[in-house]
Amino acid sequence: AESDMLCLVVRLLTTSRFPDTRVVVMSATLQSDLFVDYFTRPDRPLPSKVYVGARCFPVTEYFLDELGTAFDRRLQCDGAIKKRIQEQFGDGGPKKDKGGKGKGKGKDAQSKRVDPRHSEKFHTIITELIEIIAEPGSTILIFLPGIAEISALWEEARQLEERMDLRVFPLHSMIPREEQEMVFQEPEPHMTNVVLATDIAESSITLPCVVAVIDLGLHRRVDHNQAAGISALATKWISKAAAKQRSGRAGRTQPGLCLRLYPKNFFEGLPDFEPPESASMPLDRLYLQAKQLAEKLSDSLQGPGVPNTAEGLLSQMVQAPSLSAIGTARSKNAELGVISAASESAKITSLGRLCLQLPIDLRLGRLVWLGSLMGVAADAVVLASVLSSMDPFSSPSPLFLREERVFIDKLRASTSARLLFDGGVLSEPLMHRQLFLEWMSQFHDKEWVYGDKERVFQARRRFTHDFSYRFSLHRGRMEHVISHVLDLSLRVFRQVGGASGAAKLLRGLIRGLGYVVNERGDLSGISWEAWREFRPDQVFESNTGYLKALVAMSFGDQLFVGGYGQPPQTL
Repeated sequence: AESDMLCLVVRLLTTSRFPDTRVVVMSATLQSDLFVDYFTRPDRPLPSKVYVGARCFPVTEYFLDELGTAFDRRLQCDGAIKKRIQEQFGDGGPKKDKGGKGKGKGKDAQSKRVDPRHSEKFHTIITELIEIIAEPGSTILIFLPGIAEISALWEEARQLEERMDLRVFPLHSMIPREEQEMVFQEPEPHMTNVVLATDIAESSITLPCVVAVIDLGLHRRVDHNQAAGISALATKWISKAAAKQRSGRAGRTQPGLCLRLYPKNFFEGLPDFEPPESASMPLDRLYLQAKQLAEKLSDSLQGPGVPNTAEGLLSQMVQAPSLSAIGTARSKNAELGVISAASESAKITSLGRLCLQLPIDLRLGRLVWLGSLMGVAADAVVLASVLSSMDPFSSPSPLFLREERVFIDKLRASTSARLLFDGGVLSEPLMHRQLFLEWMSQFHDKEWVYGDKERVFQARRRFTHDFSYRFSLHRGRMEHVISHVLDLSLRVFRQVGGASGAAKLLRGLIRGLGYVVNERGDLSGISWEAWREFRPDQVFESNTGYLKALVAMSFGDQLFVGGYGQPPQTL
């Protein structure tokens, strides 16, 4: 959605101030006609399209209803294939609801609810297909919607390793890094690698020697209910563009093969492209950004067609959200206190202006704002950082640890670490905060935290590696938490007054990470002359009840009653 907002700004500038600017829009799955129409001025001819990077080798595609005749032998799972077609797809389109809806066209096909056991019911089919298409020295890439499906199929497909020269690799962020790195090694000449991955393998990474793709046609996306104001991760059907991108992973080094586990008629009913983000995500933050942009445009860019309200800007996006969704976002912004009222004429509050500078959810921005007012700015920044990061504690799974004893040992170590840092407080945010504080305290005990930025960075990484191993942490996620704290503390410091109490606490937090803020507002290393012992008690709050109250106030919309202007006469 933010990229759509950027496109709007570019169009406004090219039509109002820089008419001779040349705009180049690039994407692997670009909806080219949409952007051509959006950027073309009425008095200019339509621009030409440029296609780059055709596949080197052809890719043969077979759909689910074609698999029975795709190979030289009869499939043992032929009956299972026909059953799945009938149960899920009916006559080739999506399975009808009781009301008779769902004919496999466009939005209906993609929004059709997926059977929760859909992937599981294809296990027998997928394992037989692997046996047929496996070739020595090659990789088979299987697209699945999420970690649960990857885990289940991995357990099933491992049985093939016992009777074939084949290795099965799961690929997901929850899997240990050492396991993931093996995926990027070329398969041995006599072996076939089978990689189970989500849509991250569509374009974000490149695997070696992929000559075959098996595609279930599913992915996980955030589904936002505008009426209820609830977002949830849902399994959905992909678009045609995503399906073509997946097949493109094969055939880069030799003729490839793509097996689509859905009928051809169903594929034809899928939408050409993914729906816009604005249709599947809350617009709270985007509305606030549009509000700020409208203020700036009213001062710097005037003329016909230039909107001066947030609603006007959002209505001119490439794929504009509905007016009802914009109204819901406006009301939510007023409820959170980032704008002064639920109207287009409302002003952005001090809380709203702080949130605009922070790359976090608006409620987490409110946590930082309240923490600064309550005298615990450093704690608030750490809490906001850990709440917007992935859990750094390792979560061992029996599906990826072949020995039961190893799994039990890792699970015991991870649980013990959580209990240690929780300390009986019974609060996950405070547990993660205590983990960060312990890391910082031990960092200063083990390392001389001074010198240029590169020296501090290397010392920090070296210590984090040892610290993560000792307390059963995911090193990459722990490093992300630390970097996030540093980035967020500097952003907040730049917004508060230099002589304020919040600024003093944030300077202490930044110094604890090995840096100081120079006169330009940037980070610099600590010289030996300026080094002094780090004192956590001068930076962080010791009263956990006070911090629990801060978290409750940040996320509880009904704890304060008030407004802007005249105070209410009655409550």
